[in-house]
Amino acid sequence: MDRFVIRTARSTQAIVPNPSPSDQDLLNPNFFDDLVIAKEANDEAKIIVERNSSRKRKAYNSVSDDLKAKIGKYAAENGVVNAIRHFSREVTCDLKQQSVSNWKKAHVDRLNNPEMESAAQGRPVLLGPEIDSKVREHITLMRNEGAVVSGAVVNAVIRVYLKEHDLSRYRLEGEALLSNRSLSQSLLRRMGFVKRKGTKAAKKLPNDFEVLKMNYFAKIQSLVKDHAIPDQLIINFDQTAVSIIPSSNYTMEKEGAKQVPIIGADDKRQITAVFGINLSGQFLPPQMIYGGKTDNCHPKYKFPDDWVIDHTESHWSTAPSMVRYARSVLIPFVQKKRLELEMSETQLAVVIFDTYRAQRYNDELHKLLMENFIEFVYVPASCTSELQPLDADGGPNFMFKKLLKHQFSMWYSEQLLEKLQLNGDTQNVSIPLGLTVLKPLHAMWMESAFKEMSKCDLIHCWSNTGISQMINAIRNEMNVMID
Repeated sequence: MDRFVIRTARSTQAIVPNPSPSDQDLLNPNFFDDLVIAKEANDEAKIIVERNSSRKRKAYNSVSDDLKAKIGKYAAENGVVNAIRHFSREVTCDLKQQSVSNWKKAHVDRLNNPEMESAAQGRPVLLGPEIDSKVREHITLMRNEGAVVSGAVVNAVIRVYLKEHDLSRYRLEGEALLSNRSLSQSLLRRMGFVKRKGTKAAKKLPNDFEVLKMNYFAKIQSLVKDHAIPDQLIINFDQTAVSIIPSSNYTMEKEGAKQVPIIGADDKRQITAVFGINLSGQFLPPQMIYGGKTDNCHPKYKFPDDWVIDHTESHWSTAPSMVRYARSVLIPFVQKKRLELEMSETQLAVVIFDTYRAQRYNDELHKLLMENFIEFVYVPASCTSELQPLDADGGPNFMFKKLLKHQFSMWYSEQLLEKLQLNGDTQNVSIPLGLTVLKPLHAMWMESAFKEMSKCDLIHCWSNTGISQMINAIRNEMNVMID
């Protein structure tokens, strides 16, 4: 059998043991042609690995900001070397001379420049330090000028500065940032601003309020029950004064400030708006009354066709202006609703209004209403805040003025910013507030506010007075009797 086996010479090359598991990162020397050199290389590498693994890593960033400031102050007074020697026992790592020199320099810089802001603690500002600083400066200027500062105004200012200084970021996430209320709240809080409001005497109700309310409800109840008056034909109309400069009573001001000036707070220029709403929550076209003797006092603005733009010498409603409102707005609205409901022309409607002189002592108005089968009920004197839907808490009168104030605040903020960008002078900034400028703007704001208000469900203004609950109770009672 041996003749069929080919014998080969045994290799004279030594076999080097594989690296142990602890040396698993080292290559097997048997993979190389020169085993000796490969083994020597592995041995040298192993020595380096063991040396590094046995060396303990020192702690990083073990010096707090307070301790850095303390070391920097000591170094400025006693020298860098003495500071290293003095504080070597208080720190767990070696103090480098360059680091201590930097802390010393920072301390000296703070002494030479007391107004220099200290390093920001906590999270960085969301807008970035540059834009954040410019926005705060702009808001401070606005308050110095007496402008109202609200969350919406702050967002408007932020939007402009973002577009101006970081357009790419605004396009990417600007509106998402502005939709978060915490952004404006955080900025105002860091400025030390809190919400402030001018004070005024609380309204007092008559001592016999409950009796007046009961009689008032009884009149409405009797009319609705006896004449089956539907919700669409139960109407409240009311006059309300609207300022040409519709500034808010609220603003943001430094906490503890004793004086809270607001632009336009003492401005007496006004018009009168007459609003109407039925129990279904539908608005009647408004009447706007300007102060003047001719149509020249009206703003140069194209109002909606169904609006009544009127004027009186004092801008207040008068007996003739109320008659014009009834002829142009109230009666056409009632007639239209009768047609929609397929009711006769003699179907009774009821209007509710307060005891304002132009309405209470107006025989021509009363006669006109009765001729068109419209009954009327007076809201008891001094009770409009509780018993008149348009005046009730959060009602249409309040909402309209709130929307106007928002429009004005946004416009005023934009005007201030535009002036600043043109001349850069923060000391001599003035915004023209003459009637020539404001009247057409105010007209535009009113149209926008009325459209916005008309989109809202304001039936709750009737329930806030208790009228809708009272009428529903009557109808439920009538249905039970019929059944």
